[in-house]
Amino acid sequence: MEDTHICMPYFNLIFSNDENKNESLHLYAVFDGHGGHAASQFASIEYPFILAETLSSTPDMKKALDTALTTLNTRFKNKTHDDSGSTAAIVLYNSTTNQVHSSWVGDSESFVLSSDSTFMRLVFPHKLEDPAELKRIENAGGRVVFYPSADMVPRLNGNLAVARAIGDADEVGLECIPDYLCETVPKSTKSFLVIACDGLWDVALPQNCMNVLNCFYTDSKGFEEKAAKSLTSYAYANYSTDNISVIVVDLSPELSNWVIFIQQKIILLTNFFELKIT
Repeated sequence: MEDTHICMPYFNLIFSNDENKNESLHLYAVFDGHGGHAASQFASIEYPFILAETLSSTPDMKKALDTALTTLNTRFKNKTHDDSGSTAAIVLYNSTTNQVHSSWVGDSESFVLSSDSTFMRLVFPHKLEDPAELKRIENAGGRVVFYPSADMVPRLNGNLAVARAIGDADEVGLECIPDYLCETVPKSTKSFLVIACDGLWDVALPQNCMNVLNCFYTDSKGFEEKAAKSLTSYAYANYSTDNISVIVVDLSPELSNWVIFIQQKIILLTNFFELKIT
């Protein structure tokens, strides 16, 4: 199992990001590693620190998230000289504005699934079958090998089944080029954020996930772990042959209000201690 993850509520308060101290930012991510553990482990440890750096240097969320992933890739290659790699599906949730900021490389995906049977796609995965990816890879000197059997997926240079990733220093044509999306979560419905590696998405559509999660829409809180396990069980039952990592986060409006309330209390306490120190 080479997957790692990040679940970091109140991310900006933990890292004391003054640029966003009046908002609540929550960081969630899945890193699907391959060729070893180093890349995914490095990503799960280092990414929050790098993102805090980039957020403090620019108010542009897209630029901050893009730079965080490319910086992560550069530091991993420079510090470890390891040949492993990892995809990344990252979501920074602003519960003050109800916005979800999605950043990714590779084929791990995330969705917002709502109780009214609608969903929002937060990732357009980088697939080797995509003509734009194929052209980019060939222009960089790599090649995609396609196989006649339906059971065999295309592979970059005959090796990896991913088009973009962190790491993989020796793989010609593979690059860490992030993409970004921002969506606003509707306040009128109960919504879940689901982030998972391709072990889930290879056998499940968003509609399948909503069917699995239907029984949790009426729960008030504390159900996310059970919901994630239910999606994992669904993937196994449908013969997924890959690693399966799933994160489920409640994005309900009432939760957002609770988060804002707690954040305000924390800021008041912080201001109090600063006054006492000075």
